[in-house]
Amino acid sequence: MQYEEYKTASERHLETCLNLEQLIVNNSITDSKRKNEILANIYYLSGYVIECIVNYGILTHIKFAEIEKKQLEELKRKYPSMNHDFSFKQLLQDHNKYKVTYSQQREPSARYHIYKTGHKLNSGKTTSLYYFKNECGQNTYIDSIHSVLTKQKEVKKMFDNWDVELRYSASSLLNANSTIINTADVLAFLSFAKLVNFNLANHIIPKL
Repeated sequence: MQYEEYKTASERHLETCLNLEQLIVNNSITDSKRKNEILANIYYLSGYVIECIVNYGILTHIKFAEIEKKQLEELKRKYPSMNHDFSFKQLLQDHNKYKVTYSQQREPSARYHIYKTGHKLNSGKTTSLYYFKNECGQNTYIDSIHSVLTKQKEVKKMFDNWDVELRYSASSLLNANSTIINTADVLAFLSFAKLVNFNLANHIIPKL
């Protein structure tokens, strides 16, 4: 997977969520069980919208494309006959001066990690979404993201409770951590995911 694909994945998840949202706001679903399943899917996929665009934003900010290009050029000089096909995961492990790692266990000194399978949105030494607030300097687009987390308690609670393991059933998702989510809360979380997607996709400036 190339790091730019994180942006594409986030956009696709968001498109799906917005389509599901229309079923809710247009009252197209009359069966309560089916409605709950749709709300559960919106919540679950909204988390992936955030996860994917956070990964893309971090890798954009550290100018990962330049890291990759430099590493490839060096390998081609040393081993011109080899097929240099490797992932950004491997490259990140060799360029940790940006405090970013793919594996927190392998590089415990890293402050942030790229979201991967088996995670929560709010996990690690420092939640990855906070990378931008701490590392990107003054940025009103980043400030607006954290303003929502500060002012909208239900959105913050849903962010903190989001976990990939919740995907296995609507009932476990709707009752996760003793939190019953309702339509307004789910759509507010989707709105937050949409804000994160737009701001990180369009307003992250690579490091100088």
